[in-house]
Amino acid sequence: MNWSDGYNIDVEYTFKYFAYLSPVYQRFAALLNGYDLPPASEDAVHMELAVGQGLSINFHAACNLGSFIGNDFHPSHALHAQQLAARSGLKIDLTDDSFEQMLNRPDLPMCNSISIHGVWSWISDQNRLHILNIIKRCLKPGGVVYNSYNINAGSMIWKPWRDMMKRFYDCQKGSEIDRFEATIQYFKEIFDKNPHIMQDNLALQNKWNHMTSVSQDPHYLLQEYFNEHWDSCDTSEMAAYFEEAKLTLIGPANCGHVWKFLEFSGDTLQFMLNQTSPLLYSSWRDLLLRTSFRSDLYVKGGQFLSEQAIFAKLNCYRFVLTVPAKELKNNIFQSDYEYDEEVFKALQETFSAQDYEPKTFLQLYESVKALGSSQTDLLIFLVSKMQVGQVQVCASKVNQTLFVQSQALNKVLLESDDYQFKTDTLVSPVTGQGVLVDWSHRVVLQLWLEDIHMADDVVLTRFIAQLRRNKKQFFNLDKTILSREDEKTFFLEHILPSAKSYVPIWRQLGLL
Repeated sequence: MNWSDGYNIDVEYTFKYFAYLSPVYQRFAALLNGYDLPPASEDAVHMELAVGQGLSINFHAACNLGSFIGNDFHPSHALHAQQLAARSGLKIDLTDDSFEQMLNRPDLPMCNSISIHGVWSWISDQNRLHILNIIKRCLKPGGVVYNSYNINAGSMIWKPWRDMMKRFYDCQKGSEIDRFEATIQYFKEIFDKNPHIMQDNLALQNKWNHMTSVSQDPHYLLQEYFNEHWDSCDTSEMAAYFEEAKLTLIGPANCGHVWKFLEFSGDTLQFMLNQTSPLLYSSWRDLLLRTSFRSDLYVKGGQFLSEQAIFAKLNCYRFVLTVPAKELKNNIFQSDYEYDEEVFKALQETFSAQDYEPKTFLQLYESVKALGSSQTDLLIFLVSKMQVGQVQVCASKVNQTLFVQSQALNKVLLESDDYQFKTDTLVSPVTGQGVLVDWSHRVVLQLWLEDIHMADDVVLTRFIAQLRRNKKQFFNLDKTILSREDEKTFFLEHILPSAKSYVPIWRQLGLL
């Protein structure tokens, strides 16, 4: 086996940002699961193993207190992560060490958090052991580990088909993309001629739809499904494995998975409410919902908090909108379940008051308490809007250095052709996370960073020039291309007014 150890190194990983790796987000998610992590500090150290192209670690190093360390054994990935850090003036300890080399470094620091995203199920047992030993050696008491992995409940029916696709793929000739496309075409013909295969296997149908979606990047799919190693396990197996490093599973990193009554009903809901152990609850949830992938948090030590204690600490947490209040929708988790209309309007008004200044949980609760809303109701609302990127929890501590670092990184992301279409995320020092900003708004934001008082006609001219340079087009509802004159009208009547409505929000987030 060469240095790749079965990992697909012939295609580079995609340029994705993962908010679950943010120390600010992890601290909030841990609190919802009943644990209070140590507060942010300049002495904190955060490790990310297998950083990929390094967007997440660069983002979080720019907008969070403390120092960051990471590795990716793919030299092209490590180089990109290092170059992005250098261009934005960040000091991050980034290497192309393997997990074994990382473990053998004599200078590894003690860490407040160690994050491993999209790695565990795609590496060898030996590399998993290296990661476990890194955690044993480097995680501080009170520290948190984030890990994501494939789950048996939703993967076992699909896995034989994945293995068959991998065997066919290995027999093909040509580039990685050529072999991938040949594999997809071959199995498409099989499924088209034998529709009962899909009809009898919902898990296969869902995975196949995922693989053949027009929005999917072939590079991502190659990494996801065509590595030498592709495994799954049970939550209990993962928890038992990490027990050796004195870790305890506290629950999902995805805050939306905390709410049992949104996923279950009737007798099943009552059964799940009786599962007081995070491990038992997670295991039953996987089985009942046929979960195929999990993102979990584990802690090293700490005491489980009562619900009263959780809300007492939550009162001091601040939240901020990332979209104008008028864009909020009165539904929970993209479902038909609606919030009380009067309560919803009160929250819109409170969030937008003082030019969208961040509000504490207590402030938000005081605005709706008299309307009959409970603390739990409010928390569900906040988490549901976090799920769709319209609300973010704020960092507990922010200093001027974080603003400077974030602005420097955002400048690189906005001005470099390398990132025009590779990422739709900018960095907020206020929330310690990335914020989604669509392409047209990013162009306008870049111009306003030059001159916030730039005349609208100048903004229009330069926006259209950017549109041409990037060969982008706008479309009518019937999918016909807008004429050049209609493009200008569309910009002045829709894009520019929309961008202006975001100005107070971008200022509060530290983007402008």
